[in-house]
Amino acid sequence: MLTRIDPLTYIVDPMRQAVFDHLAVSPQALNVLSPGVTWGGLALPLGLSLAIVAAMGLAMLGIAIAEFRKTE
Repeated sequence: MLTRIDPLTYIVDPMRQAVFDHLAVSPQALNVLSPGVTWGGLALPLGLSLAIVAAMGLAMLGIAIAEFRKTE
């Protein structure tokens, strides 16, 4: 359940897709090695996965900027 909020979950799948698109792998092996991210049984589209990573990155950047602007 916690993997749903981990940005690595959403960037690893596109990286796997990029690697396996260039390899001659059987469909059965591909299903095991690159299962994809699903929400309630629905496969998450690549664009949405990348958008989630970008949004989480921007949120973390905003938090970091806010923290470093504080003076002690």
